[in-house]
Amino acid sequence: MRRALRDTFHRVESSILIKAFAILEYLVSTGERVSLAQLTERLEFNKPTIHRILKDLIGLGYVESLGGGVYGVTSKLQLLSHSKDDARLIEAADPIMTRLHEKTQETVNLGRLQQSKIRYLMVLESPKALRRVETTGDTFPFHSTALGRAIVSHLPETQWDRLIDDGELTPPTSKNLVDRKAFEQMLRLCKEQGYADEWEENDVGVMCVAMPVLVDDEPIAAISLTVPLARMDRKREHELVSDLKRSTAELAEKLA
Repeated sequence: MRRALRDTFHRVESSILIKAFAILEYLVSTGERVSLAQLTERLEFNKPTIHRILKDLIGLGYVESLGGGVYGVTSKLQLLSHSKDDARLIEAADPIMTRLHEKTQETVNLGRLQQSKIRYLMVLESPKALRRVETTGDTFPFHSTALGRAIVSHLPETQWDRLIDDGELTPPTSKNLVDRKAFEQMLRLCKEQGYADEWEENDVGVMCVAMPVLVDDEPIAAISLTVPLARMDRKREHELVSDLKRSTAELAEKLA
């Protein structure tokens, strides 16, 4: 009798664990805020079970309730899939990016250079309906992203050739720079002004502005803001650059 009860208990524990991972996997795969109704429909678990598991995941810090019966994963979950250095960077950047996100109401991205590509370590999406959806873990050629340009512009020019050769100046859109000399001159301008931007070079109707996180003059990462052109002009870009300057300086100080 005692063994039968123990076996039943283990089966129940296993079932709950499987459901918890199914919930986490679905939340991560969508990359968006998900309602309890959506989870119930998609996973075909009963609503009380999902609600109870969500409550436990919130208590552990892996899921957050965003109000109105909507849920999303937290940066704590993302820490599990990153290296020790990435985890430290994300942990330090989290509150800084959250404040920047709340102030600007635009999508905030944290990225690092990986070979000749930019890897998105953290993304806080704009709460507004009109936005470009980014996903944590995505990679893009450094040359077409403001994040990549911000970082590479602060590397020694002797490293540029290898990065450009590896990444090739293939244009995601017709507005992307493909002339090598013009691109290198643009990188010099980015370094001089302290930030990088791209206007409709990855997606039509979207721009991005980024600033490097400099620790001992080394660009270890960059933070960017992705904004639809409907909410952007040059005046607002200068305002966002000021916001980025404060955020990147604060993060660099925490990491120094």
